[in-house]
Amino acid sequence: MATMTWKNTRFELLDPRTLLTDRNSRTIVDIKQDNPELYQSVREHGVSIPVIANPTPEGGIRVRDGHCRTIIACSLVEKHPVIPVLVTESEDVAEWEVLRDHWLANEVRSGYTTADRIRLFEQMTLFGLSTEDIAAQLSLQPEVVEAGLKARRSTAVAATLTEFPQLTLEQAAGLADFEDDGEAYADLMDTLSTEPEAFDHELAEWRQERQLREAREALSRELEAEGVVVVGDSLPVGARRLDRLHRSREDRTPLGDDPASHSSCPGHGAMVTTNNVEGVATAVFVCRDWERHGHVDSWSASVSGGVKEEWTAEKRAERARVVRNNKAWRAAETVRRKKLAELVQRKTPPRLVAQFLARSLAEGGHEIRRGMETQHRFACTLLGLKEPKYGKPNPLVTGLGKASANQATMISLAVVVAAFEASTSVDTWRNPTPEQKRYFAALADWGIRLHWVERLVNDPAADAHVGTDTGLDTETLSAEDLQQAS
Repeated sequence: MATMTWKNTRFELLDPRTLLTDRNSRTIVDIKQDNPELYQSVREHGVSIPVIANPTPEGGIRVRDGHCRTIIACSLVEKHPVIPVLVTESEDVAEWEVLRDHWLANEVRSGYTTADRIRLFEQMTLFGLSTEDIAAQLSLQPEVVEAGLKARRSTAVAATLTEFPQLTLEQAAGLADFEDDGEAYADLMDTLSTEPEAFDHELAEWRQERQLREAREALSRELEAEGVVVVGDSLPVGARRLDRLHRSREDRTPLGDDPASHSSCPGHGAMVTTNNVEGVATAVFVCRDWERHGHVDSWSASVSGGVKEEWTAEKRAERARVVRNNKAWRAAETVRRKKLAELVQRKTPPRLVAQFLARSLAEGGHEIRRGMETQHRFACTLLGLKEPKYGKPNPLVTGLGKASANQATMISLAVVVAAFEASTSVDTWRNPTPEQKRYFAALADWGIRLHWVERLVNDPAADAHVGTDTGLDTETLSAEDLQQAS
């Protein structure tokens, strides 16, 4: 308390229910929901830092600092029957001074920086505490502590936090994940320096790329264990995909229909690449020397009925754009859905949300109907609730009768945005529905930063500044890829 003059101060252990909490400048609706970390801390450890209170002329004791801790303690008296209180007869009892002290205690006070947090985590480990122990003592999730310790173990990342203190624990841990990957680390550091607001999207793309690389390596090992020659992720000279080969001039059986039937051919092999439509590792079976083994290319103009795919410069450029943007969309989706969970768990609704909800429900499009058919499962996920089960009350409505107007609005928002989000796919940036366009416009209006590939939903030129590699190997494309190029 900044200029409080302490007089006749005494320390007492009091039943929190006997304290007056009627003069608080902060609005408290549901403390358990609004401040779950503080609630968990008090539940586990009680009130460890004394509340400050003043005696009233009527003989009561009124809380001056520590309203939230006192209110939480009132609901936990069976576990923690008393709390520590500093009772002082303060001389500066003017109401405006009390409000000033509330401001100083809640607004001016600054929390730990990320660097401070990870240093504290590390110091606690020196006393023999495990990650789970530290999480329990600090009322955090174990993965949060583990992320902090991972960042602290990296000398480079720990130093980076001095230059970029705005990094969160998760971002710092993500940067540490790529410390041994020179290209990725340099790109992430460049993003921090030139476009820090895009760091989450860039990190998501590198994580996606690493996952795909690991998936390709795992699939390659599996194929090699089965005796299949793996040629890498691109076709070597003289090789052809089976799905464009016939067995021979006399036998027009398409080899792509049954790759296993080609396994006895000395040229049998597989190219392990990424299916750009689904974003997963996939095996494309090939013949490594198709002409020598008598096969026929069905795309050859000399083959009756054969169709050769013509790849003009324009078509090649568009296909490269599809490959690039599909990859960017999948990475942006992970960031967007995390931001959605944060959005729907806010205490107050975003601007113009009532109009957005009213229109969405009034139009009742396919997205909303689909959400209802699935019992709003994705909405429950965004709100951190259990998965709904048929025949039992939906977790969304449990306790709804006691919800404030703002809380009820946020549940409605979760239901609607979850329905729209569940309808999106890698095709959305190219072919958005009117409802998806309105949904992404609302996200931007509510302060969620959209990746350039997400902005394409409402701005077809949003990717004009992004380069593409048009040196596309058309031989590596799947049937689905070819369709998307048209």
